[in-house]
Amino acid sequence: MTSVSRTRGWIGYPQAQNPPSVILGDTLGSVRYWHGAMRTKWAEDWVTLWTRGQGRFAMSNMESQADMETMYVLAQQGLVDLDRVMVLRTASNYTEPLPGNSPTTSVGDEGPGQNEAFESNYRAGAPVVHEILAHWDEYKLRTPEAK
Repeated sequence: MTSVSRTRGWIGYPQAQNPPSVILGDTLGSVRYWHGAMRTKWAEDWVTLWTRGQGRFAMSNMESQADMETMYVLAQQGLVDLDRVMVLRTASNYTEPLPGNSPTTSVGDEGPGQNEAFESNYRAGAPVVHEILAHWDEYKLRTPEAK
């Protein structure tokens, strides 16, 4: 399925009509999985509330909650330096179904953009990893900074 065919049903969602791109926005994570238009509205409102109107909900971020909890545990054991954790977040699925459909038609559907998400993570993360590996003598004791 092409990205064009994936966007056809998203009438009323202008951003969904565009090809994949990088956007600036806020994620909302929770320990509990959620899905559907009502929960997406909740996420939009929650981000607005907690950022005093400065944030814009862009995507859910539930997996990172568990990942970071694991990093905290490993850091307490001296196995991870939290200053060296890089979280890459790319969109792979939707927080709600196509307009007019029940949330049960798409709950847990991780497939729509999975390949694109993996590729985007690789493209964003690989240069950082290559830089660290190529200059380990420089980064062994300090964290790289954005260039």
